[in-house]
Amino acid sequence: MSAPPPLTPAERLALSRERLRIALSHSGARAGVRSATSAPGLLDILKTALPGASVLIDTLSQWWARHPLHSSGVLAGSVVQTFLRPAAQRHPVALVAGAMVLGAALAFSRPWRWALKPHLLSALGPALLSSVLASAAVQSWIAAALAKEEPASDTASNSARTN
Repeated sequence: MSAPPPLTPAERLALSRERLRIALSHSGARAGVRSATSAPGLLDILKTALPGASVLIDTLSQWWARHPLHSSGVLAGSVVQTFLRPAAQRHPVALVAGAMVLGAALAFSRPWRWALKPHLLSALGPALLSSVLASAAVQSWIAAALAKEEPASDTASNSARTN
């Protein structure tokens, strides 16, 4: 068997660059957006750890999907990915200083004072409660609880009849 012909320096450089590109694309995929086969997130862990959390999380996610600010949040996320990520890579100290100024402005303006009004909470509460009660999981829990109570009441009435 003969040995393969030696590579020229330009071919070795191109091969090295291709290997680096492949390695970086794989590590970027692992560090970037979560894929379907990646580790579960905090919400997935909460859904499995707490029995009623899945109903509450699903209800809140459905409410947020219909909320008028949802599209603003999606737009803000794309702006962050497009503009702030490169700025953070080039000038991280300036980005931290800007975040401190923005945080000070938020603390000074105290938006929680005008955002958390009782009428806002009274409008959100019944909608959230009716959504939770209408979910299939809650209905099945209620049906299971009623099914457990029926035999107990039947045995109590039967023992009262025999006495």
